[in-house]
Amino acid sequence: NKTKNGGFSPVDESGLIRSVITWGDYSYKQVNVKAQQQDKWSLFNHIKSLIRMQKEHGDKGHGAYRMLDAHPVSIFAISYTFEGEILIILNNLSEEPCTVVLDEYKHTRLEDIYSDNGYKENIVEAKAITMHGYGYRWFYVKTN
Repeated sequence: NKTKNGGFSPVDESGLIRSVITWGDYSYKQVNVKAQQQDKWSLFNHIKSLIRMQKEHGDKGHGAYRMLDAHPVSIFAISYTFEGEILIILNNLSEEPCTVVLDEYKHTRLEDIYSDNGYKENIVEAKAITMHGYGYRWFYVKTN
């Protein structure tokens, strides 16, 4: 909201550790709780969805991890194995969209459980995974 402190804190300004920004593109009149809640792609909603993912799938990050070979080289790929399930996380570190190949899993189906946005397929073949520029995708390895 556009009220004092932008809805981030109910305390008086003197009680804030840092004052809110009162002018420019990042002022509380532009960037505030209400605006963030209404913007599907806001940092607020991104963090909210990461918290939800942690609650739903947080145990997977505790498993044994391994860096994966992925092509093109702009892809950071890591897998976690926990209680017989494999979670694969891909991050495209380039602004260029690409198609990712995971040689180790190229004959495997993957279930998309979390991504940046707008991918058509929920189940993909690991030999051709579409990624947006600076995109990210989380998959479970399908065993059947």
